[in-house]
Amino acid sequence: MSNIENSVENSAENTVENTVETVCEETKHVKPRKYRGLRIIIVLFILSAVAVFLFYMLQPKMYTAIAYLQILQDKPYLHFNEKQFRDFDMFVNTQFAIIQSPLILEKTLENPDVANIPIVRNQKDKAAWLAQKLELRRRHHSEIITVSITLPVPEDAEKIVNGFVSAFFEYYTTQLQDWNLKLLTQLNLELNRQKTIARQLQSEIQANKEREPSAKQNDKSGVTGFIQNESILREFYLNESKLEVLRFELKTLQETLNNPHEIDISATTLQKAIENEPMLRMLQTKLAELQEQVASLKKTLVRDDEPKIIAWQNQIKEIEKKIEEELSSTGDNKIKDIRNSFVAVLEQTIWEKSMAIRSQEILVENLKKRCNEQTTDIDPKANQLAIDTQFLQNQLQRINSIIERLELRIAELEVERYAPAQIQLKKKATIPTKPNRW
Repeated sequence: MSNIENSVENSAENTVENTVETVCEETKHVKPRKYRGLRIIIVLFILSAVAVFLFYMLQPKMYTAIAYLQILQDKPYLHFNEKQFRDFDMFVNTQFAIIQSPLILEKTLENPDVANIPIVRNQKDKAAWLAQKLELRRRHHSEIITVSITLPVPEDAEKIVNGFVSAFFEYYTTQLQDWNLKLLTQLNLELNRQKTIARQLQSEIQANKEREPSAKQNDKSGVTGFIQNESILREFYLNESKLEVLRFELKTLQETLNNPHEIDISATTLQKAIENEPMLRMLQTKLAELQEQVASLKKTLVRDDEPKIIAWQNQIKEIEKKIEEELSSTGDNKIKDIRNSFVAVLEQTIWEKSMAIRSQEILVENLKKRCNEQTTDIDPKANQLAIDTQFLQNQLQRINSIIERLELRIAELEVERYAPAQIQLKKKATIPTKPNRW
């Protein structure tokens, strides 16, 4: 009996233990199934983050070089201010189109410093690649324009941006000079044409006056003829004196033309012409920036012999030396250019003075003949001649008014050709030192 009870008890204990183990095993299998999806999501998220991190870490560092240009709303002037209405936004958009055109892109690629860059040399369509990489932006609807490019090599970025800016300013300066030269040429041609018409009118008026009866015949006395001869003689002497003055002026001009090296260029004119040089303006801007940085740093530091201050001061000395060299080389070239311009204007003036002397000689010769002759016959066509003479005089007055305006316009262009340009380089691109993603 005892054995049976023990056997039953053992069977019951084994059954309970087996049941507990079964429940435990089932519980163990249930928990992993419940959290398996969450674990998979976490693992995938971690792998994605690692992949993104590795992707960005393996990407090459990119550097952006930027140059700053300024498109002035009003054209600078020296003396004659041209107050012309101009849609500034349209003007800026036009310059954008010119800057981004194949003309400037191809001119940039002709620069050996740009063409020999490996990343440029490896492109099949270099102009298309450059157009895609270069970025042109207008800063907050202001006058400031930025030209930039982003590349893995900072030195390459700086060379391309500065080469592109130099190509644009070379094109812009050449076009401006060509336009001024063409305009001056056309104005001078028109001025000469109007002066020729004026001389013809003067000759016709003089001829008509000679044909008109000077006065009615006075049978009792020769008072009228005497007064007429006295008036003609006075006019003859006045015009002869004017002829002598014109000849003296022509002689002076010819002596000046024979010695162009003695033409005196004023310091103001030379200084304004030199200040328009892009390289000199860039050096002066860099010098001002460094001086401002040194002054600002000295306010925060106690000692003046800090390495950074010394380095900047050395840069300032180098830039000042470059400015002196640039002024020395640029000054001689500018003096030569200004003298050449003066010589061209002088040659034109001499030709005009010669024509004026010839016209004056004809007038004096006619007056001399009239002084030696006494005209007593009355022309039956006096009234018609008087009307024709008045018409010719009105025409001459109108032509003289046109001549005055043409001469003023030529003087304006001659003076303002040395005024600062409307588009200026404010800051050249420098080699970037920090990558974009940092």
